[in-house]
Formats: sequence, C-alpha cells, structure tokens
Amino acid sequence: MSTMVRKTKLYGWENCLAMKSGQILLIVTADIGPRIVFLGKEDKFNLLKLFDEHAGRCGDDEWLIYGGHRLWAAPENDFSYIPDNEPIEVETDETEGVLVLIREPDESGLEKRITIHNLQEDQSTVGFLGSFLIRNELVNRAEAPVRTASWGISSFSPGGVGFMPLNRQVSLEKQYQAALSLNLWQYASLADPAYMWKHEWLEVDQTRQKSKQKIGTWNPKPWLAYRLNGLLVVIRTLVEQEDPHQYPDLGCNIEVYFDEHMLELETLSPWKTLEKGESVYHDEIWTVIEVPEELENDRVVLEVICPLVK
Repeated sequence: MSTMVRKTKLYGWENCLAMKSGQILLIVTADIGPRIVFLGKEDKFNLLKLFDEHAGRCGDDEWLIYGGHRLWAAPENDFSYIPDNEPIEVETDETEGVLVLIREPDESGLEKRITIHNLQEDQSTVGFLGSFLIRNELVNRAEAPVRTASWGISSFSPGGVGFMPLNRQVSLEKQYQAALSLNLWQYASLADPAYMWKHEWLEVDQTRQKSKQKIGTWNPKPWLAYRLNGLLVVIRTLVEQEDPHQYPDLGCNIEVYFDEHMLELETLSPWKTLEKGESVYHDEIWTVIEVPEELENDRVVLEVICPLVK
C-alpha cells in the first residue's frame, strides 16, 4: 500500500497535501485550519461537506465554517468561533504516511494539532476501501490552567443517512433502573421526521430533516457512521473514561448534528485540566467501505458496522 504524501491544489487552496489509503484519498489544506477538506475516491465526489462560498478563502476576519473535519475545544463558547483563517504549519513523514497539522495558540491559549496516520492494516471487511487514524489534540500554551476536552467534528455532504449506537447498560443488579441517557440541544426536537429509532441504534435520514437538530450520548464502544452514494464511513474511538459524567455536554462521547446543508459526526475526549505544556487528545479511526445500494440500512448496521466495531 502506498503511503506517499503529495502536494496538490483543491477548491482554490493552493497549498494542499494528499494521502491515499487503499482506494481512498484524504486531502488537507495548509492555507487555513487545521482542516481535512476531502475524503473519497480519487476524482469522485467528496464525502466531506465543503461550503462553496468559503472554499479557497483565507485571511478573513470573521469565523467561517468551511466544512470538512475540524478540531474544537469543549465546551462550545465564544472561543469556539475564533477565526481559523490563517496558514498553519504542516509536518510530514512520507515514508510512514503521517501528516501533522499545527495551528499556533489563539486567544484561548490552546494550540491545535491534527495528526493523520495512513493505517496499513489488513482489513477482512467486505468492501473495505481505506482507513486512517486521526488524532485530535489540544496543547495548553498559556500560563494559566485550562479545563477542556478535545472535540473532533466531521461535516459530511447532504443526502445520506447517519447512524449512532444506543447502548443500554444493563446488569443484574441494575435491571430495574434506567439504562440509557440521550442529551438534546435546546433547538432539537425528537418529532423531526429525520429520526428513525431502532432498539440498538439511531438512524438519521438527513434528507427528511425539517429543522436543525443535535443529539448526543455516551457509549462504552463509541462509533458513528454515515452512508452516502454507495459508501459508508465508520468513525470509531476508544473509551478513555468509563464515567459518562467526565465527558462534556451532560456526558457525551459521541454526537450527531444535522441541518439542510450537512450532517456532522462528532467525537469527544473526557474533560481534562491542562497545565502549561500539557495536552488532551483522542483518536478516531476512519474506515471507508463500499456497500451495495440495495443493502438495507438494518443490514448495513448488523452485517457491516457491528462486526467492525465489536
């Protein structure tokens, strides 16, 4: 498997780097960010959502959403919207297939680092196309301690279906107690027709949404997935803290946001208080799989996703 990192241009950004895993291409830009701006087969559609009006721009004074994959520091507040419109530093190791995107500290005192590894692993999953490891890391460069959590946000193109596991923690001694918690944002409504509730997972049809929505939960084996145009993206993370109360947003390590423009899959680390020079991070494994159009969503979850994330 080739791990070569090559320079390229994309969407008007002149300084981009491309990495290929199997049949899947991943592209980052050094002109803003840190951002991953492309995921998909070469010369095919982009699974990641990029906003046309923001593509290729840099140096703006106001925060722009851009799209793609970005790194935030929890909780969401005014610091979240500090513009990331300036060039970043990029370190590469072409032999090992590694990219490190580094943004200097902003007013929050946090340095942002996204490290991307080309996973050279033998995948027995039917339809496997490629896999990457994404490390989302925050480093405190300020003198004062900062309490935060790393937060990876991936914006996907509209028209697909998202999946989020619903884990019921059941043990013999707690069999009569509540087994699942779901967290909603103030604008969310469970009456939205996009939601389809299964016993072990939530299915979200982005094309059926009537208003913006966001929902999150905690899962001991956290994963999220998105199906679009014959491809399935599965994002997995490791649990770093078994107490849901140690996670942001009332105890979430996975979240799904969607509106008329996109669907976002979001993963989080536990809270951590960072002294100067300390960091917090969490890893995501992105796996892209080709799935037949005729395969029903239930079978996609049970026959493709579940064996991968078990």
